[in-house]
Amino acid sequence: ATAMTPASVSGTVTGRTPDVHVRRVIVTLVGSGMPSTRSVVTDDDGHFTFSKVPQGQYTVVATKAGFLPSAYGATHPGRPGTPLQLRPGLAMTISIGMTRGSAIEGTLRDESGAAASGVTVFALDARSPDVSATPGSTPPVTATTDDRGLYRIFGLAPGRYIIAATMRSVGEGPLVRRTDGEVEAIVA
Repeated sequence: ATAMTPASVSGTVTGRTPDVHVRRVIVTLVGSGMPSTRSVVTDDDGHFTFSKVPQGQYTVVATKAGFLPSAYGATHPGRPGTPLQLRPGLAMTISIGMTRGSAIEGTLRDESGAAASGVTVFALDARSPDVSATPGSTPPVTATTDDRGLYRIFGLAPGRYIIAATMRSVGEGPLVRRTDGEVEAIVA
């Protein structure tokens, strides 16, 4: 290859064992040689290719709903990976292993026992539930309850979580004129 030939990165995304390939994964290439990120989707056999990659240092990250984000060379999910140093003409082949995330699901009911629909439910890391107090922490994972009050939060890393929910604040939503009898019933 000549100095003018760009580099390429290809590879496979695997599951819990190297022989299980994960399809439809978004693989993103980020680096110093490109002004913006490039993403591709793995095929049915878990394969991907980035061609015409300029010289530079790059990281490769794989993401898919239900799985924990994984970087090439990371020892565990969520950890930084190993950067690739690409030079002209280099054709690199890599493998990225992905781990399925855990899920928490439940039903939310209001004080009368009726399904609470449209409520935002948060999964907060029990080690540091106050996200605003932890610089650089990841935001909590959320879900919204359906018409039956059911929620399912998925793609969670192993650990302990605090589940919290927030109802709509007073003043949100449409204005409703209540009769004197309705107001007395609500206050009671």
